[in-house]
Amino acid sequence: MSVTTPTPRSGRGWWKLIVVLLIVCAVAAAGATITVPPVATWYAALHKPAFNPPAWVFVAVSAAQCGLMAVAVWRVWEAPAAPAEKRGAFGHFAIQLTLGALWPLVFFALQRPVSGLILVLALLAAVGSTARRFYLIDRLAGLVLIPYLAWVAFVTVLNAAIVGLNP
Repeated sequence: MSVTTPTPRSGRGWWKLIVVLLIVCAVAAAGATITVPPVATWYAALHKPAFNPPAWVFVAVSAAQCGLMAVAVWRVWEAPAAPAEKRGAFGHFAIQLTLGALWPLVFFALQRPVSGLILVLALLAAVGSTARRFYLIDRLAGLVLIPYLAWVAFVTVLNAAIVGLNP
């Protein structure tokens, strides 16, 4: 399969990027909204490792991830790959997007760090699988997901540390 650089002709493809950006950001915003009350109370009272970043880092990273994920999806959508291949890649993306939305609900809203750890491990695997599938369709689309994969790996370590520090 060949890797190409999708470029929308006559502005027709840009609407896809905007739609994907809106969907991804809406999912992220829903997750963030769920976390606000527990972050200020329950999470603030937990023992956290020294490498726990301040809240603004989570906000900034989430915003950047929305844009990167949207670009990755758009590139796959515009790539000249077989429809079945794209459907498989988008299926993996939908799974990782769902897991990414569920993690803050489980970890923060339900206050279940152990369950959150199990979920974030599944998310890590799903993001890795999505990045691989995207890469096979469009190299840049797969590479654009690497920062998200690294962030989820960091959150996994952070979640595990919180579980260990709060028996």
